[in-house]
Amino acid sequence: MSAIAAASMRTLQHCRTQELSNTVWAFATLLLHDEPLFDAISSAALSKMSEFQTQHLTNTSWAFARLQVVDSPLLDAIAAQAINRIYDIDVQGLSNIAWSFAKLMLMDDTLMDALASASIHKIHEFTSQELGNTAWAFARLSVCHLPLLDAISEQAI
Repeated sequence: MSAIAAASMRTLQHCRTQELSNTVWAFATLLLHDEPLFDAISSAALSKMSEFQTQHLTNTSWAFARLQVVDSPLLDAIAAQAINRIYDIDVQGLSNIAWSFAKLMLMDDTLMDALASASIHKIHEFTSQELGNTAWAFARLSVCHLPLLDAISEQAI
């Protein structure tokens, strides 16, 4: 995998946002953290953040969280983009972003409020795993958002 990481680093500035997010997702899925590659992807992603689709935001935040990599500038940019497009994010994405920030113990009040609002709006689309992951994320960050918790409870029954 180090050869793939090295080859990837040479082309990152020319990669589309999907290719950036797919690369970190693949490495995270294999539980492989190549620090130079993740740093380079972070840099490339920050320069293209406004081009990221919501799925790319979700996959990138999940990958960094899966490997416990706290890259504050990148995750702050992902949070800002997610907040701006919160109602465009599907329920799996809402749940995964909440999970990612909770896994890394990164508290962003504005993001969590936006995630709660969008989740309530789409609560009937959530699977049981997405409900559980979302409830876990809010609990882990000690965010007591009663309307969201009520909606999760009602949907789970």
